[in-house]
Amino acid sequence: MAQIVCNNCKEAFDEEGLIQCPHCDAAIGTIKVFKSVTQSDGTITNMPITERIGTRSSDGAADMLIAGEESCDIVFVERMSKAKYSASNPYPSALKNLIVLILSILSLSSYAQKKPTLMILPSDNWCTQRYFTTEYDNQGVMERIPNYKQAFQEDIELGPVISKIGELLTNLGYSLKDAEMELKNVSIRSAEDNVTFSKTSGAQISESPLDVLKRKAKADIIIQLGWVVNSSTVTFTLEAFDAYTSKRIATSTATESRTGNAIPLQLQTAVQKHIKPFDKQLDVFYSNMKSNGREIILTIRTWDNWDGDLESEFGNEELLGHIQQWLTKNTIKEQYNLSDASENFAQFEQVMIPLKNENGVAMDARSFTRGLQKYLNAAPFNIPSKLMMRGLGEAILVLGEK
Repeated sequence: MAQIVCNNCKEAFDEEGLIQCPHCDAAIGTIKVFKSVTQSDGTITNMPITERIGTRSSDGAADMLIAGEESCDIVFVERMSKAKYSASNPYPSALKNLIVLILSILSLSSYAQKKPTLMILPSDNWCTQRYFTTEYDNQGVMERIPNYKQAFQEDIELGPVISKIGELLTNLGYSLKDAEMELKNVSIRSAEDNVTFSKTSGAQISESPLDVLKRKAKADIIIQLGWVVNSSTVTFTLEAFDAYTSKRIATSTATESRTGNAIPLQLQTAVQKHIKPFDKQLDVFYSNMKSNGREIILTIRTWDNWDGDLESEFGNEELLGHIQQWLTKNTIKEQYNLSDASENFAQFEQVMIPLKNENGVAMDARSFTRGLQKYLNAAPFNIPSKLMMRGLGEAILVLGEK
């Protein structure tokens, strides 16, 4: 191992295997010194005098003159071998900076490419046209809703069609939840089972089968797909809905001429021709959600047998006011809207919550409202409550008992 002193920064170091000074990044190379000599025939030649390993100084010179030989020529041959790494001999800082830059770009690229999780279901109209429906008792009101389980079991085209459309979306970078598998994992309960009871009074709140599926699958976006095939054309409709609010966020529909291929392949080809605008609509929605938060609905209610209400005062402030202060502190950009309120009821819409909590764990309406529940259960309020969900995006906190 050879120790040299840098001509630029005057620091000593072991030069073996390096191409730059580890202290100032000055280039390492061979310094060759030549002296001009006049021959007997009058010609001038350069005679090598000496050479050594050294560094190029900041002014570009090799900074090595031989005493008394001011007519010497100096040539610096830069070393091109790869730098050696060790704990005492780190990479040159320029190389380190390049590595940091590359890793940063890759990290940002990875974040930018992150896309939401989707779940594809047949549209309501498609299910109705094929009689894949069931009745649901929504607290005394009978509603006809899609029977997805029956559709997957009985329609021979549905599974292959969703598989082909899912393939297109996966190639665009989306993650997919398998709706048929989720339906198998989630036993779609009867209307009588779709309720959550208070442990004390037996009061209840209903939840539709679709709400149950959304809550269990935890997809960001629900894609509803419908299609109509006749003798000469195939028509499809793709609609995307925010799984938390059920708001429509993207749509695409088109009619294409039929080919000799099977229906799933014909639909895949038709959708592929129109998928880019649909993908852009989804990107705009998800980019906005990353900046402004995820939208949920928060409902505050009180049990009939509770002796308090939202107008009860704590420290000269009504309970509803304390709840609003908590929301102001914990929502993204203090965004929420109190759309309706009374002494026993408050409805907050457009409540914008973070996508993840402080530990980097994904946040939904339940985990967000759980924070409010703990806040109200502590002093000075000491209010027990029941947290119930309707789907992924609507949390209902009922005050007064569990």
